[in-house]
Amino acid sequence: RSRAAAQGRALIRSRSAGRIAAYYYLRHRTMLVFGERLRDAVRKASACTSMDALLLTLCHAAEFEELPVRHNEDQLNEQLAAHVRLPPPAHLLDCPHHKASLLLQAHFARLPLPISDYVTDTKSVLDQAARVLQALVDVLAHRGLLFAVLRTAALSQQITQGRYHDQSPLLQLGPHATPRLLQCLAAAGLDLLPALLAAPSAALERHAAAAGLSQRAANQLTQAAARIPRVRMHTQVLSAQLDGDVRVRVRIERLNHRTSDPHNVYTTAQSKRLRETWWLIVGVPGSSPPADYQSDDDDAEAVTDGDSDEETLFFGDKVSKGRQTTAQQRAAVHEADDRGDEEEEEDDDETIYPDCGELLVLKRVNFAKHTSVELVFDCPCEEMDREDRSCWIYLMCGSYMGIDQQAPLVIKCSTNEMPTADVASSTEEEE
Repeated sequence: RSRAAAQGRALIRSRSAGRIAAYYYLRHRTMLVFGERLRDAVRKASACTSMDALLLTLCHAAEFEELPVRHNEDQLNEQLAAHVRLPPPAHLLDCPHHKASLLLQAHFARLPLPISDYVTDTKSVLDQAARVLQALVDVLAHRGLLFAVLRTAALSQQITQGRYHDQSPLLQLGPHATPRLLQCLAAAGLDLLPALLAAPSAALERHAAAAGLSQRAANQLTQAAARIPRVRMHTQVLSAQLDGDVRVRVRIERLNHRTSDPHNVYTTAQSKRLRETWWLIVGVPGSSPPADYQSDDDDAEAVTDGDSDEETLFFGDKVSKGRQTTAQQRAAVHEADDRGDEEEEEDDDETIYPDCGELLVLKRVNFAKHTSVELVFDCPCEEMDREDRSCWIYLMCGSYMGIDQQAPLVIKCSTNEMPTADVASSTEEEE
């Protein structure tokens, strides 16, 4: 949709939903589905959506309308539904959207598919899902839904790696990551991916031999571990003005850039070549952190500089701001909805999206060795007066599980224009 009217001249400009749809080549009905499902969640006070709800929202995109449901495939879908976590209703087994959901869940669980046509259909769904999910992240970020964005990043990891987010991230190492090997690594304190990646390769080979794996299998495990990125993040608050902007510099460094290729994600779930996806997010978690989101906290180090290679969201804006003033945020919500402003105005109040966190800024970054980016967002100091509303910075990877990072962001607001560059923090993977 678009609006017209400015200073007596008829001007037409796109709304945020239209820009997102055009950027990702999506149908306008997809943005309508996103708006309606999010609006229903808000009215039910459950905008902090679960992974299951986000998966269904993704699969109800108009891009999956043409997924073929052939003759008698409703019977095959019924058989497949008996083995997934989120089966569709019996009367919707012939729906292409629910078939897409079944195929994605079979992809996460590594279930055998009944016929070869389903293999082709799964490849089509995965190709569409990657693009639609990127747009869903933008829609959620525009509405300032922190926890929903974090969960959508986890959903991106599931799609790339073909695993559920509550499974061991060590399963990403490939078919040789057997249950016995996982038990050996857990007994040695290497059940988390950052700890395993920081350990010497000889340690993984030793535990692989103890688990009864051959030397060839051990070598393949170490090669797979070397391809998963080890990342260090440094943050520095440059300035923070009360009732103004906060400027934060973030440096991200890839510690194993010689063996980790950002243009070729290591995954055994897909055969096509995939590029890494990273998001930098700043938000105020609130009082109810998401139960299905986990991050790896790391030690501190000094802040250094580097060259940047970032991609900015929202089509020309220097940064995607999820939080603004209350009036501006309500206006953004109205603009993203596909119904009229007057119809929705009565449904909004001062508390928008309760208990789902507040996203302040989101930025997509790409880097080979290192990058340095600057984030600018509205000062959240008034909200941070409460003990249960601290500001955090998240580095989310959309390609690998278990390597996400988060760190508290200490902001000292001032009324003058002097920068507060003495406040710095950092996270890195344990070595």
